[in-house]
Amino acid sequence: MSGMIAYLSGIVEFIHEGFGVIKTGGVGYKVFLPNRILSSIQKGSEINVFTYTHVRENTLDLYGFSSFKEQLLFEKMISISGIGPKIAIGIFQVGSPEDIARAIQTADIDFFTQVPRFGKKNAQKVILELKNSFASDEIFMESKDRNERNTIISALVNFGFSKAEAAKALDELKGGGLTIEEKIRKSLQILGK
Repeated sequence: MSGMIAYLSGIVEFIHEGFGVIKTGGVGYKVFLPNRILSSIQKGSEINVFTYTHVRENTLDLYGFSSFKEQLLFEKMISISGIGPKIAIGIFQVGSPEDIARAIQTADIDFFTQVPRFGKKNAQKVILELKNSFASDEIFMESKDRNERNTIISALVNFGFSKAEAAKALDELKGGGLTIEEKIRKSLQILGK
């Protein structure tokens, strides 16, 4: 049900605190948006947003995002027990998807505690549950990291391992600050076990 409406393109009919109404095909959709998007739009302007449809017993809410990456991050957050869409959209009020990804990867609890009604315990839960998925999910990697990962996987494939085996071994590496060569060597050790 969450993928029911994946994308909207239309005219901004109305803007209010926390949401906008987007008219497309003669229908107006109430879409909850991060302040960053709300502050950049005007009534009558065209807008394109990726959306997440949140369905509860008596409610069907749309949440809008400027990129697929941002929508995917939102979905990852609300998959965590105790983190609902209102809290997750609040996280987008304090930073861009890149800021959020960086805060998760560096375990920056203070970043998350800027969100109203979001304590240290929830911040730790988000970091703990999402840190590993960020390490291997290419859509959240900086291009430099993505290029490095692809280089290492290619090298391991040249040694006769499948892409899946190479990626799994790379994800198992412990310790930061390794060179590409060291990562290849350590991945080969993992694969050789």
